[in-house]
Parts: sequence; C-alpha cells; structure tokens
Amino acid sequence: MTQDDGVRLLGRPEVEHRCGIGRSEIYRRLDSGDFPEPVRIGRAVRWRSDGIAAWIDALPRATR
Repeated sequence: MTQDDGVRLLGRPEVEHRCGIGRSEIYRRLDSGDFPEPVRIGRAVRWRSDGIAAWIDALPRATR
C-alpha cells in the first residue's frame, strides 16, 4: 500500500512555466547548484514538485 503525499514529477516545460525561467536558465542554475536536482527515469528528466515549490518559496521577495 502506498501513501499519496501529493508529490508529482514535473517535466521541463511545466517547471519552466512554474518558475518563469527558460530551459537554458534552468540548466545554468543546475550547473551552479542553485536549482533542485532532477530525477532520471530512463531517459526522461523530471523534477519533484515539492522541490520546485521549496525553491520558489526560497526566492527573495521583491521590495518596493
């Protein structure tokens, strides 16, 4: 029996949409260690939705 914890695996297009950054910026931030590591499933690359949400929450807030 498994527990549904609400975590989804997101493809790159959905990660781009949620984060508001493009493919090259995702990989640039991955190389610098400033982005959640993806999970490989065969040849597919996916990101955990909870990791992406935590990354977004950790971004600095805009000031006026």
